[in-house]
Amino acid sequence: MRPSIFFTLVFALWAAVAGLASANGKKPEDPIAGVVEVDLENMAAALDTSTKAVLVEFYAPWCGHCKQIAPEMVLVGATFLQDPALSERVTLAKIDADKWHELGSIYDVPGYPTILWVPRGGKPTDAKKYEGKRTATGILEFVREEIRALDGYARVSELTDIATKMASGGDAAALLASAKEFTAAADGTAKTNAELYVRYMEKFVAKGGMEYVDKEIRRLKKLIADGVSNAKQNEFDRRLSVLTSFSISSDDDE
Repeated sequence: MRPSIFFTLVFALWAAVAGLASANGKKPEDPIAGVVEVDLENMAAALDTSTKAVLVEFYAPWCGHCKQIAPEMVLVGATFLQDPALSERVTLAKIDADKWHELGSIYDVPGYPTILWVPRGGKPTDAKKYEGKRTATGILEFVREEIRALDGYARVSELTDIATKMASGGDAAALLASAKEFTAAADGTAKTNAELYVRYMEKFVAKGGMEYVDKEIRRLKKLIADGVSNAKQNEFDRRLSVLTSFSISSDDDE
């Protein structure tokens, strides 16, 4: 093994051990990178679901179970910081409900720790309680499942309308031209997603229309079910979000 590779591996191992040690020393009330500490002043912005879903932990500093889960939340926060597919769609937050009783009451929190998922566009009454294992792995898988359930996260409404018209037998060439025109004028995340629409619309024209779309949906679902890396899974979820926009029937296709 070359020295450079050896020292790289040693450093990576040291960093992982150091990170775990730091996580294990955390208290529930300590700041956590990647996690927004919510209070009465910032609650409106921190818990805003107009563009993102929210995963929020209600804790109390004296709570023994909260102390146990604190290191896991450090690891969840670190994962969010490293993965835009999570941080761009979900706000990770925590609330000292012992200090801010009003916030606990709004969400009808029964005890501590309570972890709630509020979907994009949702209200406190739409909150879903996390009932899984209190581990970083369990919490992250729960978040990813909820993201997958919101299959429209990568959709662009204007292009969804065009895709639906294609699936209904509209003039595919003219519709594709309209999609390209829209994409050329888009920017940011909308442009990235629009480019994916155009790619699939081109394949729709070249490879058999809805037969191709349905086949591709089945293929991606099978790959996800068989197990893929986090990066691949996030990308496949994004592709499914666009593909299923061609028609409601393909969204339910198995």
